Amino acid sequence: MESEQAFVTQTVSTPGKLYIAGEYAILEPGQAAILVALDAYLSCTVSLSSNHLSGTLQSTTIQNEPFNYTRSTHSQPGLMPATMWPKRWAYVLSAIETVERLLVELNRPLQNYHIQYETDLEAENGHKYGLGSSGAVTVSTIRALLCFYGYSVHPLIIYKLAAIASLKVSTKGSFGDLAASAYGGWIYYQSPDRRWLAEQIAATPSLIQLLAKDWPQLAIRHLTVPHSVDLVIGWTDAPASTDELVHRYQQHRDTESDIYQQFLANSQSTVQQLAQDLEKGDVVLIQKGIAKARQLLRKMTQHWQLPLETHHLTRLIEIAQSHQYEAKSSGAGGGDCGIAIGSSHLNRQELLNSWKVAHIIPLPYQVTQPFQESE
Repeated sequence: MESEQAFVTQTVSTPGKLYIAGEYAILEPGQAAILVALDAYLSCTVSLSSNHLSGTLQSTTIQNEPFNYTRSTHSQPGLMPATMWPKRWAYVLSAIETVERLLVELNRPLQNYHIQYETDLEAENGHKYGLGSSGAVTVSTIRALLCFYGYSVHPLIIYKLAAIASLKVSTKGSFGDLAASAYGGWIYYQSPDRRWLAEQIAATPSLIQLLAKDWPQLAIRHLTVPHSVDLVIGWTDAPASTDELVHRYQQHRDTESDIYQQFLANSQSTVQQLAQDLEKGDVVLIQKGIAKARQLLRKMTQHWQLPLETHHLTRLIEIAQSHQYEAKSSGAGGGDCGIAIGSSHLNRQELLNSWKVAHIIPLPYQVTQPFQESE
């Protein structure tokens, strides 16, 4: 961590994410997934509050008045006890508390803030695109606060802080969204052992020590994917309930372990091969990998009667295939987005036009550049 000028108003923009492959399996430690960070951003602006012990949080996506807080003391991290966190601000407040824990260890005096959020991750009607808003708001809050206090931090530290903060709010996620938002670009990601992490959080008083440790099973690296590989995104305007789908999936996982273990093994080999093919830019092999990833998910979710690939997502995929693209659902499924991959942007416009006729909304977003280590 490098220290620079502190307490200057800071605005950071954090990209949303999409899963390319590895969904559901990624919930297990050491399982792999491929994600992208998209140039649909959630921005966070942190400025200094002149009020003693108080400040405000405000978001264009939460149609309420600003959330005003008052600390009881500057000597303890966090704006208020976790038991008092309003649900809609839980990820933000956990991110603030996590950063402030680190600052206290670094002997930095805590300040008060006015924090403002704006987002591209939702449509004008308020429906979420499924681009990882909770992950983006967590990463954005952490990056903006660290910048505000004058620190420039490696993406791995941003990711780890965000994972620690997120685990306090929910134990269900894989943290893949955090990796994509923290690193940018195309990402190969292996999920850490969340049970180990929870035990370490409880047993390790020092956040600095926990950040310095190697986290079992965790792997994050950029994939260098040629521009000839064309990624297109379609949105069904039917938001999915990720938590509900994951909960039902985990119930089945615990009762049919043989089927589950085979799914994990197949998913792992598919994702690892797809990562190699993406970096080679071999679109024929990439499309085979996308098709295999789709079939693995369909077989598993149909057996367990999970509504992962909806009628609209199936139509999205079939239209893409008719234009020489290969496609699948992205993320938890049940709505939200599908992705399609083709070659050198051939047939792209025809595909987009056909999607529109079928009431599938093309999203205009592109994969971001990878973040540099100092960003």
